[in-house]
Amino acid sequence: MAEDAGDRAAPQRTPERNTGPVRRDAPDRDGAPDGDAKPDPGIAPATEPEARGTTAEKPATELPDTGLPAWATRGLIVLAVLVVLIVAGLALAAFLPRWWAHRVGRVADGSVTAGIAAGLTCGVVFTAAALLALREAVRRGRRWRARAWFLVLAVLVAVPNLITLGIVIGSGDAANAGERTLDVDGPGFRGATLVGCILGAIAMGLLWSMLSSRRHQQTEIARLRAELALAQRDAADRDGGPPQVPRKGSGDPAGPT
Repeated sequence: MAEDAGDRAAPQRTPERNTGPVRRDAPDRDGAPDGDAKPDPGIAPATEPEARGTTAEKPATELPDTGLPAWATRGLIVLAVLVVLIVAGLALAAFLPRWWAHRVGRVADGSVTAGIAAGLTCGVVFTAAALLALREAVRRGRRWRARAWFLVLAVLVAVPNLITLGIVIGSGDAANAGERTLDVDGPGFRGATLVGCILGAIAMGLLWSMLSSRRHQQTEIARLRAELALAQRDAADRDGGPPQVPRKGSGDPAGPT
């Protein structure tokens, strides 16, 4: 009985819990390696080191690596563009005069009146449009990209008159063939085109002069209004109040006493 009472009074010991990290190769209670053991939640798992030495993205404006300096690569690109433009110009110079002369010949159909009318129309319209696009290209506040586009547009619009000029002053086979075609099928077209170009330039000059004069008048009116408002404010400050306007029908300009 005494031994049983001593056993009850003795405190019971609880097995200690292992709070440390669990090893993968440590055997479990059954003696088999614990492959599915999870680490203790109180210990943060070790993170893998971040990858270093990542390559930076190349800028979009960087030229392709050709083994040549950047200035040499740009020079080759510009030279290739110039060669393409020269070849295209030579090809067009051999084709466009004949094509343009036949188009004019179909419109005029050998009539002097129709040839003169077509020449005046082409000269005035294409010259005025080219000068308008050129004015937009040189206007202040434009970006360089917009200036370039307006300049290209001006050249494209002036192409018909430039082709006619090439037929007149050219000495190649295409220019001579176009001149013979215009002599037969489009009489009066070349001279009328020259007159139309002059009239178109004069019309655009007058239009720009009118617009400039109107803009100057608006600026002058705004300046005079500002000066008048400033003078009225100064007069009101000197008199101690707003200026009095005399009433109609009163003999005294200062109003009734």
